[in-house]
Amino acid sequence: MRSLVSVPPGDAAACKDFDVRVLGPLEVRHRQRVVQLPAGRLRVLLSCLVMSPNEVVSSDTLIDRIWAETPVERARGALHTCVRRLRHLLGPDLVQTRPGGYALRVSAESVDLLRFRDLVRRSESAGDDSGERLVLLREALALRRGDPFSDVASPWLDRGVVPRLNEEWLSALMCRIDLEMAAGRHYELIHELRELTTAHPLHEASWQRLILALHRCGRRAEALEAYQQVLAILRDELALDPSDELRELHRSVLDGGATPSPAGGAGELEPVVGTIVHSAVEPPAQSPPIRPQQLPPDIPCFTGRTRELARLDGLLPAERGQSAQTTAIAVVDGAAGAGKTTLAIHWAHHVRDRFPDGQLYADLRGYGSGAPVEPTAVLEMFLQALGVPAQQIPSELDGRSALLRSTLAGRRVLVLLDNAHDSAQVRPLLPGSHCLVLVTSRGQLRGLAVRHGAYRVGLNRLSVEESVTLLAGVVGEDRIAAEPDTAVRLAGLCAHMPLALALAAERIHHLSGPDNRTGSAAGHTAPLHDLVAELAVERDRLDVLSVGDDETSAVRGVFSWSYDALDTAAAGAFRVLGLHPGPDISIEAAAVLIGVGTEQTRRLVEGLTGRGLLERAGRDRYRYRFHDLMRLYAAERAEAEESERTRLAALHRVLCWYLHTADAAERMLNPGHQHRPPDPFEEGCEPLAFSSHEEALRWSETERANLMAAVRLAFEVGEYTIAWRLPTVLWGFFNLRKHWGDWIESHRVGLAAARAQGDRCGEASVLTGFGFARWNQRRFTEALEWLESALVLRRELGDRWGEGIALTGLGRVRGNLGEPRRALEHHAEALGIFEEIGNHWGQGFALAGLGRVYQDLNESECAREHQSRAVGVFRRIGNRWGEGIALRDLCLTYAALGRHEETIAWCRRALARCHEPGARYAKTRILNVLSHALCETGRSVEARRVWGRTTAFFEELGDSNAARAGDLLGAPTADAGW
Repeated sequence: MRSLVSVPPGDAAACKDFDVRVLGPLEVRHRQRVVQLPAGRLRVLLSCLVMSPNEVVSSDTLIDRIWAETPVERARGALHTCVRRLRHLLGPDLVQTRPGGYALRVSAESVDLLRFRDLVRRSESAGDDSGERLVLLREALALRRGDPFSDVASPWLDRGVVPRLNEEWLSALMCRIDLEMAAGRHYELIHELRELTTAHPLHEASWQRLILALHRCGRRAEALEAYQQVLAILRDELALDPSDELRELHRSVLDGGATPSPAGGAGELEPVVGTIVHSAVEPPAQSPPIRPQQLPPDIPCFTGRTRELARLDGLLPAERGQSAQTTAIAVVDGAAGAGKTTLAIHWAHHVRDRFPDGQLYADLRGYGSGAPVEPTAVLEMFLQALGVPAQQIPSELDGRSALLRSTLAGRRVLVLLDNAHDSAQVRPLLPGSHCLVLVTSRGQLRGLAVRHGAYRVGLNRLSVEESVTLLAGVVGEDRIAAEPDTAVRLAGLCAHMPLALALAAERIHHLSGPDNRTGSAAGHTAPLHDLVAELAVERDRLDVLSVGDDETSAVRGVFSWSYDALDTAAAGAFRVLGLHPGPDISIEAAAVLIGVGTEQTRRLVEGLTGRGLLERAGRDRYRYRFHDLMRLYAAERAEAEESERTRLAALHRVLCWYLHTADAAERMLNPGHQHRPPDPFEEGCEPLAFSSHEEALRWSETERANLMAAVRLAFEVGEYTIAWRLPTVLWGFFNLRKHWGDWIESHRVGLAAARAQGDRCGEASVLTGFGFARWNQRRFTEALEWLESALVLRRELGDRWGEGIALTGLGRVRGNLGEPRRALEHHAEALGIFEEIGNHWGQGFALAGLGRVYQDLNESECAREHQSRAVGVFRRIGNRWGEGIALRDLCLTYAALGRHEETIAWCRRALARCHEPGARYAKTRILNVLSHALCETGRSVEARRVWGRTTAFFEELGDSNAARAGDLLGAPTADAGW
């Protein structure tokens, strides 16, 4: 995040001799002489600073933009070196070191972008003086020397900055052209507008002005031809018809009547900036909207906290005398074991009817053995729970945060963020209005109070009365009444902390027989005061060893009391389970980790659950998790009582199990994909087997957080082979579910592991995965770099399969970069390799790639031939996902050929194959093509029915093209029966 701290602009003496130009190749002049800036990251650094003139750009922001793939400490050193070099070239007055980052001190006159914006602003302020506006806009537009930053290689610039600057330029250009047209200069503009539509073929505003200029010059046939050109481009590229404004202009030209008149001055034609792109923060259409119900179960016998509950009630709109238009935020803070989560969940259940649009819940894991959950991951989970399709979710944090706010706009949702680490983790998760956010944390999160008006509810210890009531709810009121002083003593030993009290009560109940819950005296096995004395001894022993407050000592004392009561097998299981890297664990993974059979493991974990040492994870009967404090205690006991060899052996078993089971899932999800197979699994870690695509996908999604934790843990403990192989076998899953963030993070770890191990084959595999991930994110420049690096390594290693995969990826990237001939070369070379080594999966994707490029080149017959072969290959190897995608492309090709009956037949075959979760968008495209083909063949009733399904799928996908779905069928006519 960029700092908001401003730096005073440089004084005249410091800045008047420098001129920084970014509207074209990056250039710095000092007293009109060009300063030679070395290529590479130094130029990117200057670009980052000049885009935030006179503002402090934090070191973290610069590292993220320039050294995202480099370990943080190395990146910081590289940043300091680059800053020193830049200061040496430009002087310390321009490049200044500030607390937390760096700033470029410049005046508005010394940067061409600032001059451009100032001139445009002045033109807007000139009012009706069109002559003055034209002069200012011409001067502003003359500053452009080409694409901004055209000689600076930076994904950050390519992805966000350059498109935005190009849009600013196009907007100013449209305003200038409107003013010229208002002055009657239509003929002079035609050549410029033709060049503009060639350079920006999807920019409808340019086509609109070209058609208008041609028509007003009496060149009606050329105007109609221009409309047919843009119509074909939009349909081919985006499967869309032109906008209503452009179609209205076309009808006006056809009728030979008047066209929109510029008599009222410039601006009659509203500039439409950029291509037909729908905002990343547009809320998806939901009909009806999904109402998530994510709250964990409430506890049946909640005790105490009356005052705190009343304070939370005061946050509800009616109670605080405010409308529901604002979002209330409450932070429940307190020490570990104070009952923050229990209170928050209980209150959320109590008020959930006040939030009719649902509840969202996330455990942010702010305190525990692992790293806190990244906000990007939580946002992805929330957005999917709200019905946003994976392909509609941006990859960057800001984009996801904005999309959440847009999706929740106007909806009343309760958001529970449990166990937050700090304010920075919470801020991106805040909705914009109408909602209520409840946060629990060990910290007070004062930053939320300062910036967002959060209301703090601090939890202290329970009162004596509340503590004794809690105990009575478990061990029985008669039991407490029989020994009231002892009960008070027990509450004091537990420091009146709910977690410690609950565990102590469960321990007493377990030893005292089943009748105590009813209050009966039958079944007593020990007086209450004897058990209290035992706890006192245990706590005194721990007090000697521990450093911390009373709460920590109390909780650890109760943990020890419960732990020491376990038999040998249960205690061993408890210790080893504390080593598990993820947030929860399945019964199968637990069996591998403990090293015993599934049935024995089931008995052990059920016993631990019954004693309160383990808890069920959600509604899954056989998934378990620790309270974060209990997890730390279990790991502590493992460290103290298990040898390093035993601990590492247990971790090796479970890491191997995750690798081999993920590999089995991948082979089911993506049949024929020949990645490097793992080593044979060892005894005791036999992986799961999957009988269906759906089963493999369900397991992968359920274990996703554990798989990511396994990747990180494997690297930390030196299991480098697992650390790089596990990410590579997750490709198919990441691709199907669009988990771009996990794909990138796992590959970053995998790349570090492969390099640490010196495994060049592993490095090549991870580099290839990086390339495909960036291609899927449409970050084509980065994808090209990763895939080219992978290709070099693959060739050096003589890895023909890997070489073919890298070439297939490069073919896709080159196609997206507008280099179809190079794309054909890559795909053809890949196809030759896969045919040579007999890999059918690779052949299918290379053929599909060739078909798509030929389609882009309007060589439809060649496209049809290659796509038909791809369909056959995928069918033979049983890869339904690949077959569905190839069929989709084939349907589009038959439609382009005008072979409508064959289009209908192929569409129906394709729809029968598009049942995979990742093929929903393909299915929607196929339905569009089918409805159009049916309309062309006169089957209007069936076409309307298919069109209805198309619209429903567009809405389900959250695609704002839903409103245009009908246009793809052609204009409704009476003859067609529409």
